[in-house]
Amino acid sequence: MAGQLPSALQGVNPARLGLGLMAGGVTSWIVLLRPVRRALARVIPIRAESVVNAVALALLALLLGQSIGLGGLGPQGFVSLTGSLTVAQVLASEIPLAILAIVGVGFGLRRTPRETWQRLGLGGLSWRQLGLTLLGVVALLAYEAIVSAVVARLSPELLENLTRATEQLYRGLAAPLAALAVSLASGTAEEVLFRGALQPRFGLLLTAFTFGVVHMQYGLIFALLTTGVVGIVLGLYRQRINTTSAIIIHVLYNLTLFLLATGA
Repeated sequence: MAGQLPSALQGVNPARLGLGLMAGGVTSWIVLLRPVRRALARVIPIRAESVVNAVALALLALLLGQSIGLGGLGPQGFVSLTGSLTVAQVLASEIPLAILAIVGVGFGLRRTPRETWQRLGLGGLSWRQLGLTLLGVVALLAYEAIVSAVVARLSPELLENLTRATEQLYRGLAAPLAALAVSLASGTAEEVLFRGALQPRFGLLLTAFTFGVVHMQYGLIFALLTTGVVGIVLGLYRQRINTTSAIIIHVLYNLTLFLLATGA
């Protein structure tokens, strides 16, 4: 019937989706105004006169609006919308993020390959830095376990829904090689974009908040408590060591959770 959402979007609150998209659209226009960017430059390390920074802010606003609008789906609704993920689907969604990051920082236009590499924070690790990186993986997995235990005690139904939805979402990635491929793709691409390209301009907290919000398939509160906090930790590693360290943490963290979720 006219006026109805497509069947795949039946779990979405139309008002919430509309308001989210509208808010994102209006905000994306507002941040294009130079006085607004000058005000933001006092809070986050953007260059107010940069066209690239202005476009990035506008795209960020649109992304946040869309993510918040679709947040009403909940874990099970997200699975109904996307179905079980395949390796090809994940690669198709993650590789463009890395390309966007590389092009966005000026590769081929105002930066050489070496300068692009440095701008994205990519580099080697000392043995001490590698040890600290592996410690970060253990710390985040421990934090994930603590949050899950608290949620299980306070809202066992929520944790059950999350667990069931996660198993359904990733059951197509149950093979260890598939889990490894997806972990490498998502960990590398997302870190190159969020920590490598965005964080030096948008700052630690806004980047981590955005990182949490775009993982709304876990629900807003759970996403911010888990993925948002993970984003802060990864951002600190980016600041104190480099993006390579954040990539290693993200890949190993994802891989462990994939293997646990799928029983591989």
